[in-house]
Amino acid sequence: MTIFFGKSKGSADVPSDTPVEASLDGALGVFGGLDPRSGFMGIAIDERFILQLAHRKHGKVRIELLDTSIPAFDACDVELEFAESLIRAAAEGHDVFQIARAGHYEWEHLDMA
Repeated sequence: MTIFFGKSKGSADVPSDTPVEASLDGALGVFGGLDPRSGFMGIAIDERFILQLAHRKHGKVRIELLDTSIPAFDACDVELEFAESLIRAAAEGHDVFQIARAGHYEWEHLDMA
């Protein structure tokens, strides 16, 4: 899978304009090493859609489903296990956006145009 990230322990930052290929284990390692205050990780689902993840307080993870063609995103806070399941789903080529939206979470929408 193609990822980019910032502030992951033991790894140099990878900007979104120069993402890298990563295995599932590599992506989970980057995610697990994210700085809880300022680390983030993005997964390019395809040329249009991106899943972004960042740790929040109390064991939650902020996920953002970005549509770069609009540009806009939907966001919510989820449990760590659910965020990890989305990373696994992305590695397996599943529809991460559909899986995320099927969860019972309250979504915020932001139009950045």
